[in-house]
Amino acid sequence: MKDPHENIFFYYRGPSKGKTDIDYQLENNVTKAFMNTLKSLSENSRRDLLGLLGIPYGNKASFSFQYYGSGSIPDASIRYENGHILIESKVDAEFNEVQYKKHSKAFEDVSSKTLVAITKNEDDGSSVEKILMPGIYTKHILWSSVGKSTKSVLSRTSNGTVDNFMLKSFLEYLEVIGLTEFMGFTEMDFNAFMYVDREDSKQRKDYVKNKFVKFSNLLFSNIKLSLKNVFGFSKPGLHEVGNIYKDSSGIWAGIFDKQYGEKPSPTLHFSIYITADHLGFDLWAETKIPTQHIKKQILGNMQGFRKILRKLDGYELCLDHRVMKKYSAKDGKIKSLRSKDTKKTKNILKIQTGKFIEIADIDYYIQKIDTLDLFQFYITKVYPRDIVISQGDKILDIMVNDMSRLSDAYKFLNNGYMEK
Repeated sequence: MKDPHENIFFYYRGPSKGKTDIDYQLENNVTKAFMNTLKSLSENSRRDLLGLLGIPYGNKASFSFQYYGSGSIPDASIRYENGHILIESKVDAEFNEVQYKKHSKAFEDVSSKTLVAITKNEDDGSSVEKILMPGIYTKHILWSSVGKSTKSVLSRTSNGTVDNFMLKSFLEYLEVIGLTEFMGFTEMDFNAFMYVDREDSKQRKDYVKNKFVKFSNLLFSNIKLSLKNVFGFSKPGLHEVGNIYKDSSGIWAGIFDKQYGEKPSPTLHFSIYITADHLGFDLWAETKIPTQHIKKQILGNMQGFRKILRKLDGYELCLDHRVMKKYSAKDGKIKSLRSKDTKKTKNILKIQTGKFIEIADIDYYIQKIDTLDLFQFYITKVYPRDIVISQGDKILDIMVNDMSRLSDAYKFLNNGYMEK
């Protein structure tokens, strides 16, 4: 899928809605998508999906969106022979215990009554467990579990069937809106950064941001132990994704040692990012104190630095010129600026690392540094978009492994930094 609008369940939310309206619209839309998927499936696939989710099911089933009961309006209803299931759905809005309890009055007069809450927050499960209502079975389900179960049933269907089409469409939609586990980056994710003049540009980037936040948290969780025990981080930290704008050309997050501060910039750190063309990471330093320390370390032992770089096939040693923009206040007012508007960078040099790198290459790198007032140092590894897409969720393990290979470089460059 190249564009979210190709999905039968995706909607365009419009530019002027407030957050509450957006939450409500998204909640309604995903619940309706779930009901329409169940309604369209064959009997076998429907039983499989509901069974994996632990939702009761019987003969003569009917599915309704926004069931109008007595005193409340549950988001959905599944009615079957001698049984009734009511569903309360939450996406970004908080689980409301009072609202959930009110639905107990909306059941039809049947022998089996089940009240289901589907949310994206695991903590809501403990709230549901504490709610006891005579004659009513209460259950909490995560949207990520809905996605996982959908994926499982999808794997057992044949291409070209209605079941395959509906389950694939529903799973893609859940992934787009950030309700599945991380399943990899798609063509649609990369395409979100190609067009800034589209009216829905910000919305598309927000969806990618949700997935990237999930990815960066998983990556940090998987590499955290190595950062502490191998790299020597005292307090491994994750600097999460910041604001996304309509004209943003990418998204980034930082992994750094918090012993040097609450932000990555004061020290050598990892920057992970996604753009229209690739996914990648840098071992990165940009401000004056860490970059000057790195220069000192390289000058002090060029042979040692070359030995480390020779083991790093597939990486690049890069140098950027960093120019700080200067602004003057007008009419006594200072314009509020984004960080991207206060600095300008230009790549000066890229050197392929690996077994062919020589002392002359490193010496040339230092000579280039000497021509710059401010510079950015980084060792980078990028993965072209087609490679990332083909790897699916395996790209996470690949990236963790490739970042771990920079432990010797980090220890060499950071040795003695800010020691008293």
